[in-house]
Amino acid sequence: RRVPIDILQGSVINADERELAAQFCNGAIPLGFSGAQIWPPIAESVRSVPSKVDHLEKELKLIETEENTLREELRALQAKLERTVKRKEQVKNKLEPWHQFRDSKYESFESMVSARAAVETKLASAIDKHMDTESAETLAALCDESDTTKLSLVFNAVGISQETIRNVFSGVDGAEFLEMNIAMTCEAESVPLGDRLELLYLQQMLENETLDYVGHEEKCVVCCSTTPEQLCFLIEEHEKPFDCAGIRAHAINGRKFLALNSKDYSCLFDNSTVTARQMIGTIRYFKKIHKKASF
Repeated sequence: RRVPIDILQGSVINADERELAAQFCNGAIPLGFSGAQIWPPIAESVRSVPSKVDHLEKELKLIETEENTLREELRALQAKLERTVKRKEQVKNKLEPWHQFRDSKYESFESMVSARAAVETKLASAIDKHMDTESAETLAALCDESDTTKLSLVFNAVGISQETIRNVFSGVDGAEFLEMNIAMTCEAESVPLGDRLELLYLQQMLENETLDYVGHEEKCVVCCSTTPEQLCFLIEEHEKPFDCAGIRAHAINGRKFLALNSKDYSCLFDNSTVTARQMIGTIRYFKKIHKKASF
């Protein structure tokens, strides 16, 4: 079969039927017999080109869309990778002090805290047993060399500072503590306000032969106010007058609040617009709530 391979090399000139017949006759255009014609298949193929090209152009658009999607996904993955690498470095930096601590001090530190935990559990149990079987009066002073449970352990448990325990109350036992004028002793020894109020509250608890701080706080809305903010919220909730700015300034929580005395109103809240009489009334109100939760 003779295929005109140079069909697109010459200029494309449309001729009429007569001219075309002459070109076929003189051999300018190749011709085939019936059943082996040259130009009908070429014409059919040429006519199919636009649809084939259209199909390819649609395919190209789909491929370009897929390419753009992949590029977007690639950019997103690249950004995610950068964030992941950054987060990894941050975690590594956080772990670095731990690795250093683990390699140099962890074993001894873990041994130390485990020993403290064991001793604390033993001493806390000793306090519970003493209060269950004996009276608060028989708690021994810190300087007592016997095995009797020490009052200083109780001081420590309620948050009294080491300085106050050692410098002011190391020689005081349970009986002396219950009979002591706490306010006068603290004033004479310049005991910090927080310690004084905690000691006064503790004295009230021991007079009732109880140290169940945890159980009581679960029932008493005053004593479970462990921060000045919680206490102020409680006072405002009950719509009672008090100088909450002073409470915050002196870090007074629920327990310390109940231990305030008349002298404190003028010393601690002297700039308040709330009168001393109003504050006394508010404390009495909350002491009733505290008392109901205690019995």
